[in-house]
Parts: sequence; structure tokens; C-alpha cells
Amino acid sequence: MSNVDPIGLVTDGAVVSGGRASALALALEGMLADLGATPVEIPPVTVGQYALCTVADVLDMVGPADTAEQLVIAKMINRVSDYIERRTACRWAARAYDETGTGNGTSRYFTRNSPITSVEEVSIDGVVLDPTTYGFNSFSIYRKLGWHFPEFDIDNIRVKYHAGWYPVPGSVVELAAEMAAYRFTQYQQRRVGVTSQSHGEGSRTYFAGNFLPGHEERLDLLRRSGYAGMA
Repeated sequence: MSNVDPIGLVTDGAVVSGGRASALALALEGMLADLGATPVEIPPVTVGQYALCTVADVLDMVGPADTAEQLVIAKMINRVSDYIERRTACRWAARAYDETGTGNGTSRYFTRNSPITSVEEVSIDGVVLDPTTYGFNSFSIYRKLGWHFPEFDIDNIRVKYHAGWYPVPGSVVELAAEMAAYRFTQYQQRRVGVTSQSHGEGSRTYFAGNFLPGHEERLDLLRRSGYAGMA
């Protein structure tokens, strides 16, 4: 039975290791060469559009890795990035949003994601507002000249905007890389079940499927940093 961790990574021995995958790939390439076939080009290793770190960031911590291992690292980075954003209730990587909401009768509309970096369009009841009649700060869009966002109709406001960080804050990049590196180390060592790790004078027991306590503590700090807000 597979041991599935909180972010959906399978950690049992059923997964083909990077070394075995590389050996199989080399053997297949040799067979194709003997048959006169054109070698298949392996695509470059990339991470998701909103990944919070790069493969290179993780390799700085774990050392060199072959292509098969880098593919595993990229998958872990994507899963870890999603876990961090859900765990901290904040979408750190900058992206575009198309959001609907209800006015509160004041001159401000607070978006569900922050910090706002640009506003492309604001409409009320389907009528697009003149861009000169509103402005924005990190957390809200405000109307000028004494106008308010009406509160009578549900979802009467539609906002198209960009929010998040570009580049992602260094502390978040570092944490994502550390967590992905830790998962990759687990993958290499095939840790399953409960493991005991020394911490100074004592030891701490933890489930190998989870992250280290220090990782969770830093996630708590990020969640309390004041940037929480996620659609």
C-alpha cells in the first residue's frame, strides 16, 4: 500500500528511482542507436508557472542530480508550492485574477488577493468604470470624487487585476527550496513510517510523510505576516 503524504507524494518503493530510470534510459538509447534510430530528445526540466522556487534552488541544497532525479524534484517543487500557498492562505507568486464581489456601501472594495500590483478593469452591474475615477493600493480599490461601491446587489462588482509578488520574497523561496529538498531526500532514502531525529540534547519523533517542525513553524509565521488572503 502506498504511503501518501499531506501534499500527495507517494513515498513507497514502487516509484522507480532516479538512478534506475537513468540506467534504463541509457540502455534504451543504446538499443536505438544500434538499430539506427534517431535518439529521442529529453525535454528540459521545468517547474509550474507559479512555483515558488526553481530546480536550481533545490540542487544548491542537495547537490548534482541527473535528469530523472530533476524531474522528481520539479514535481516536488510544484506540490510544495501549492502546499505553502494553501497552508499560509496566500498566493505568493504574482498572477492575474478575474474576481466578482459585493459592494459595502463605501468608496473601497477589498480584493481577496494581495498585494495588488495593477488593475485592468472595474465594472459595476456590467458597466465598465472610467480608469480615471478609481485608484488602488496594496489591498483595495477605491473610487474617487465621492463615489461609492453600491451594496444592494450580490456580486454586482467585477474586478480584473494582478496581485502577488514578482519576484517571490526570498524567505518564501528559501523555505520552498528547503521543503522540496527535504522531500527529495526522503524519496532517495525511501523513509516510510515513523522516524526519530536528534535535535540537540534530545530527539524528536515525526512521521516521515510530514515536514519538519521547523518548516511548519515558519509557515505559521508567514500566515501571520499580514499578507493572508486567498480566493
